[in-house]
Amino acid sequence: MKKYLYGRLLIFVLIYQLPQFQTSFIPKRLGGMDLDGNNPKSNNIDVDAGNKRRITEINKDNFLHGNDILKETARNGLIDENTRWSKNIPVHFSDQLSLLAIATILDSIEDLELKTGFNFVNQSVETDYISIAPLKGCFSRVGRQGGAQSLSIGAGCELIDTVQHEILHALGLFHEQSRPDRDDYVIVQLENVEEDKRHNFDREEVSLVDHQRVPYDYNSIMHYTQNEFSINGSISIVTLNPAFQNVIGTGQAMSSGDLTKIRRMYDFGDTQRYSYFCNFEDNSICGYVAENSTGWIRHSVSTTSPTLPQNDATFGRADTGSILVAARSSSASITLVNVRTPLLKSTVSKQCLDFSYYMHSTSTAITLNVTLESTTSSNLGQIFTLNGDQGQMWRKARVTMSAPSEFKLLFTATAGSADVVAIDDVNVIDRSCETGFFTLEGFSEKLNTSSKGDGFRSPLMYTDDGYAFVLTVIRCFYL
Repeated sequence: MKKYLYGRLLIFVLIYQLPQFQTSFIPKRLGGMDLDGNNPKSNNIDVDAGNKRRITEINKDNFLHGNDILKETARNGLIDENTRWSKNIPVHFSDQLSLLAIATILDSIEDLELKTGFNFVNQSVETDYISIAPLKGCFSRVGRQGGAQSLSIGAGCELIDTVQHEILHALGLFHEQSRPDRDDYVIVQLENVEEDKRHNFDREEVSLVDHQRVPYDYNSIMHYTQNEFSINGSISIVTLNPAFQNVIGTGQAMSSGDLTKIRRMYDFGDTQRYSYFCNFEDNSICGYVAENSTGWIRHSVSTTSPTLPQNDATFGRADTGSILVAARSSSASITLVNVRTPLLKSTVSKQCLDFSYYMHSTSTAITLNVTLESTTSSNLGQIFTLNGDQGQMWRKARVTMSAPSEFKLLFTATAGSADVVAIDDVNVIDRSCETGFFTLEGFSEKLNTSSKGDGFRSPLMYTDDGYAFVLTVIRCFYL
């Protein structure tokens, strides 16, 4: 009876101190706590309190793949749909979990339920379920493996970011720096890594894992820190984009990229056809990779740079937005620069590449080419090419292409010291480009100089069935 009342008291405290928890999901087994004072519990619950040690330090004596993945099943990749859970995930709580651990786990679970379509339920008769216990360290299996699947939240693991990290493993995510394309974004300095820990930096095979069309995510809660497993605190991971050197491994909660991967893996509102869009507003430039640091440069548009575009293609306003600019040579010589998209995927035979470009020069030597590449960067053919000055304005390019199921796009520009080549709003869609499309160039100027009743005609266009038509845009009145 004493033990039963203690369990009821714990439930009361948990709900009272943490009102944001959904009371419909409360661990069934809160008994079995030490009632003799050996494991004291505080009524003042801080789910982010406690030992701030990294998972690496907590698990230093464990023999785990990737430091927190049980090795014998770690190679099961995200692509295998047999490793996916249903939308209702059964969970069993060990009797030995502390109140702090339970509170942190519940907070993590609630966050996932709010941001995805999962519903974590108490395990009853289900044979496949996640069994959460305070074992030695913080670790999990990757994806659904069958039976009672261990997820350990041991001493020092009772932190939101740590718990979410392990739950995302259980849902099917590997470490971010183990992605097959990681070498395009980070350099792993194995000489600075403890010799018996170097296997933790192995890359996963393309055939096993799928990044779900999410660019390399420096902010991912699944990313190692910059000095993970390092010798004497030296750097073990160097980001090719220096802006993210002090960012990796510091996430306190799931990133938008983490959530997007989970939503797409489990079909939470994702489309059946793939699409990719980048307007270069984020510092990560959507995972695009320049062949060298002085190739293509992300530029925030500004009127203080008179030789560059004064607005981008996304917002169309001065001093607003970002673009990708081909770096110009400081001399009069022409420079060739390349930038690649991350790995793209498609489920159909034809795709539409839609992007904006800006090309201004006093010479005819500037060029902009787009080449379709395979996953091994072999050339599959040029799909777009343009030469010479195109005026001081943004223009639209639309190309229907036939890409394989996995591919990259290579943007190549040649430009001299006084030339400008830039791109923005790159969009790849799983369908052919519409034939009934035109751009009304200089719209702002036309709006300012036209009168009521003035019309602007499109070029001759055709439907997919071959019918010709013309559209006329007529100026009516100001709203």
